[in-house]
Amino acid sequence: MKTCYYLILLILFVYSCNNTDKRKDDTNFVSEDIQEDKKMHEIGFLTVVSRTKIKSPILITTGKSFKDLQNYQNILNDRYDTLKIKIQPYQFIEVHNKYSYTDSLIVKHGDTLVLSFNDSTLIKEIHNKSSKIAEKINYKKIVDTTFTNYLNSFINEFFITDYENPMELENDLSKIRLYTLKGNYEKIKNDNEVSNLIKTYDSLFIQYKAISNSRYNDSRKKIYQDLFLKKMFDDIITVYKLSKNPKLKNYLLSETFMNSKVDSQFTYSMLRTILLNILYKDKKDKSRSKTVFNIPEIYEDLPNTISDTTILKKAKIICLEEMVGQGNSLKEVAQLFEKFNLEYSDSSFQNYFETKHLIGLKKKYNSTTELNLLDSNGTIKSFNDLKNSLRGNVIYIDFWASWCAPCRKAMPASKKLLNELYEKENVIFVYLSIDKNNEAWKNASIVEGLDSYKHSYLILNPDQSKFMYDLKIREIPRYMIFDANGKLVEDNAPGPTSKKIKETILKYKAK
Repeated sequence: MKTCYYLILLILFVYSCNNTDKRKDDTNFVSEDIQEDKKMHEIGFLTVVSRTKIKSPILITTGKSFKDLQNYQNILNDRYDTLKIKIQPYQFIEVHNKYSYTDSLIVKHGDTLVLSFNDSTLIKEIHNKSSKIAEKINYKKIVDTTFTNYLNSFINEFFITDYENPMELENDLSKIRLYTLKGNYEKIKNDNEVSNLIKTYDSLFIQYKAISNSRYNDSRKKIYQDLFLKKMFDDIITVYKLSKNPKLKNYLLSETFMNSKVDSQFTYSMLRTILLNILYKDKKDKSRSKTVFNIPEIYEDLPNTISDTTILKKAKIICLEEMVGQGNSLKEVAQLFEKFNLEYSDSSFQNYFETKHLIGLKKKYNSTTELNLLDSNGTIKSFNDLKNSLRGNVIYIDFWASWCAPCRKAMPASKKLLNELYEKENVIFVYLSIDKNNEAWKNASIVEGLDSYKHSYLILNPDQSKFMYDLKIREIPRYMIFDANGKLVEDNAPGPTSKKIKETILKYKAK
């Protein structure tokens, strides 16, 4: 193993020298690179367009980062949409669609991502001024082939990926393929081999950083170095999961390791993985419909495990984001948020979190007298005000949520019924989501075609509202009918798949 280690250092030295010689011959090329990079800094956007009818929404993600916690997800919904996505000079993105496997690309300022379908396959092309390219994430394009081959053969001594028996998963917005791993337990359980894994990757990153700094005079070197770090992190995490070797855990939690990754594009995802999959995996609860973590306990314990103040603050931000994502009550989220604000004076994060998650109006969430609703434009209104504005129409209420399979299954029938009755028979359909995650509601609304529908809302205070309590709305799907005078006439109405639903609705029309 030592022989291989010294061999790769020699290869890297030769490669670096070759690149230096090459750059002497390519002075004009490098100069043009710098000028182009300056121009790209002035543009700052990726344009996304569609050339064909979109069969299902296309999600473009730039990776959640501490520099931009909010705008990392962008959705293209139909062929007439055009997205302008703010990106780094060079940016790693992922393209998700239920008809095509998630794909990773590198884009730069001023690029246009053109999307089209060939049968049920999503075709991705990247256009710019001078060429048409699709630079997919492939380490053979990022580093020298010899280096890549060594890297892969080295890690394959610790575990092997079974590409022959993939497991395929899909949801509303993506399709992915997972592979099982087989560990070489003689190596991954051996402390000396594990130490060599850490030492080798640390040395390789230093060498690769020197190579990329020498090769590129623009922002590419940063994204390439970030991608190397991501591969290094993923490989070490994989070996840890297979071996549970404490030496790897200590390495991942060390200040040396964390601080070297603090400015990476992937810092958020790496730190989240360390927190939830290694450090506090025993704080998870799998007894519910989805895995949740005891975030308040994790938050309180963080100072005992993380001493670096910068990393500690980032870990606490992740805790706040996770509470919202897993659907903790507003009261719990608000309490932890207030604790964070007492510890840190960060007006930028405070404004973001209030606007994005708390919507800056806690009183609306905590109201017991009103049922408060949020529409897709961010406007808040009470259910009573909505009901009064619709007087003269029969109102059919559909309580649903993004995670409710029976609700989603009934949606096509509901949409069909809506098309038959809406504004033709003085019948208004109102969709009320009890989601606690704003993004989950928005994404599901897009998939179900409700995002542009006038009367689709998110309930802001489902746990506090007297309306929900009095009517015992504890399970969904649930349907209600208000007559043309605004009186509740069916508190547990038939669903849209019922054969009698149309007859039931129409009997409450104004005479």
